[in-house]
Amino acid sequence: MNIQKRLGRQIRELRKERGWTQEELGELCGVKRAHISKIENGVAHPSMELIFKMGEIFERDLRFIESRSPEGEMFSEQIPCAQFYPTREAAYSAVPPIIERVSTREQEEKYILHAALHGHTGRRIPKPFQLDPALKAFDDAMHKCIVSPEWQVREIFNITNEERLEMVLEHLEETKDSENYELRAVSLPDAPSLFSPLVIGSKDFLIGWEELRYFRIRCAIHLHGEDFAKMGSEYFDALWLREDQHIFVLKSEAGMNLEEIDKLHQKIREKENKV
Repeated sequence: MNIQKRLGRQIRELRKERGWTQEELGELCGVKRAHISKIENGVAHPSMELIFKMGEIFERDLRFIESRSPEGEMFSEQIPCAQFYPTREAAYSAVPPIIERVSTREQEEKYILHAALHGHTGRRIPKPFQLDPALKAFDDAMHKCIVSPEWQVREIFNITNEERLEMVLEHLEETKDSENYELRAVSLPDAPSLFSPLVIGSKDFLIGWEELRYFRIRCAIHLHGEDFAKMGSEYFDALWLREDQHIFVLKSEAGMNLEEIDKLHQKIREKENKV
């Protein structure tokens, strides 16, 4: 029996232990009864978010499936801890539920590490002409964390033109009073396309592939687990503290750094004048 069918069987057993119907479990999870039926029968694999949700409902870590060896010995087998979001909408829609889940965990540290180090392989639109619901939900969730005293948020941007800088300055104006928010920047116009890491709490690490039309990502992979999040945090720290390129500290816990903003402005203008 493959792991998908064993996971479905385990979910069915946990549901029946509690005396719930498939419809009742579906209501608790926010999905239809038919989807629960497909999962329990091994026809459909639940998303990683749904596995986490069910784990909270059953008060059990569903990433580990109890199995029996041919010799009759019981052992735990871990299901895959990665999920691919193939579209921009899917990638951005995945983040708010992760933030919400981390917010409810009293024992977990609440921090976000985000590096939007987009390459500059052509003229980019600063932002979409019409902000779709997924991007707005992502922006709103990030903003909520930035202004919350419970969260610590650090971001790094690659800013190489006036339009991008103005957009970031608008963002800073809205968040200038947030003591737990820090923002740094580099200005590397010849940077190649790079991954965009996003660490949320101590267990969630997302890697985004950049969108070439503007400063967003077009798809992402979500890795769940303390080892993955630790790897993402170490990568972010290497960017945050790098010494081979000048880092502009645009905002620290003390507030906006107008001197650094002016230096970045000047560097951008010098490079644009040379073109």
